[in-house]
Amino acid sequence: MSSDGWVHRVMLCAMAPPIVETDTTAERRALFVEDSGAWSLLGSRCSQCAADAFPVQSACARCGATELADVPLPRVGEVWTFTVQRNAPKPPYKGPSEWAPFALGYVDLGTVKVETQLAGRSVEEWKIGDAVQLHVAADPEAAGLMRFSFRPVEEQS
Repeated sequence: MSSDGWVHRVMLCAMAPPIVETDTTAERRALFVEDSGAWSLLGSRCSQCAADAFPVQSACARCGATELADVPLPRVGEVWTFTVQRNAPKPPYKGPSEWAPFALGYVDLGTVKVETQLAGRSVEEWKIGDAVQLHVAADPEAAGLMRFSFRPVEEQS
């Protein structure tokens, strides 16, 4: 158990798509929240300066205040910037069993920017400013793990 009590542990790096390890221990913090069947990322909002952060923080990065509230973040945003990871990770890092280049970027949710995998289209099709929506799903290569990414809005059902 980590000292900050997370329900999910996120591993983000340029070597592989973001992986989220799920732990159902009640006293840990959630990375996602589900409301009426739709997922949202869970962030923090500072009670002093109203700055949002992701993931949940214990102190505000802007003003240092320690009174923060958990808030669900918007599900829809736009690509602020991105890059393409074209090289497979080298040992000791483990990537997916079938390597393919992927887009990794920052999505602007209006109040905060989130680092994430951009999925749902080829890496050549992504553009800064594309409208995207949060997608949360089970990791096909790891039982009990979930991952999040952002996909083009037109592909959401």
